[in-house]
Amino acid sequence: MKINIVGKKIQMRKKTVIFLTAALILFFSAIGYIMSVSTTFQIEDFEDPLENETEPDGSDNVQEETALKKTIKVYVTGCVKNPGIYELEEGQIIYDAIVLAGGFTEDANKNINLVFKLYENVTLRIKSIHETDGESMPSGLEIIDGDGGVIAGQDGHESSEESYKRININTANANQLATLPGIGPSTANAIVEYRRKNGPFQKIEDIMNVPGIKENKFSQIRNLITVE
Repeated sequence: MKINIVGKKIQMRKKTVIFLTAALILFFSAIGYIMSVSTTFQIEDFEDPLENETEPDGSDNVQEETALKKTIKVYVTGCVKNPGIYELEEGQIIYDAIVLAGGFTEDANKNINLVFKLYENVTLRIKSIHETDGESMPSGLEIIDGDGGVIAGQDGHESSEESYKRININTANANQLATLPGIGPSTANAIVEYRRKNGPFQKIEDIMNVPGIKENKFSQIRNLITVE
């Protein structure tokens, strides 16, 4: 078989021509395949830089808030299932402490203001129903401060018990004042600030001069406070 290449006729066998043609086809097919695979790899290897970015989940803010929360230690004793020292967050209430202590025993006097706010270094002694027999308004709780002094019988009413002691609004700190019903941390700080600027209260009614304390709130605390 004669093939004309650049004006020259070359004698080649038919089988040789077929072989060369097949070889060329395979060669160009291989080149095409390699280029196709290379392009695919380039596309797959390319990553959008924004694709792996994660949106802020606010965990940093949560950690900061958690770090700012002050913890307090409270000793719970008396008629609870698991007496002991428990750690709570500042602003938590008596209910939270009793839950941590396993709850009341069967003979516990449950006449307790469970929403009473707690502060650092106090003892909560849960009384038994037998201990308060014969009392007209028996309180089921005795709150003892870190110095060993009893703060209150805690039922929110007048009490004839010698252990009942009102909070002196002329000497109490903000944490102690915040345990009074209706008095939160901001109002407690306002009381301390008023006292600093104006001197000691002359009578308990003077506390109504503090911003945020009016007749309604005063009626809730009048039997729990004193001036000395």
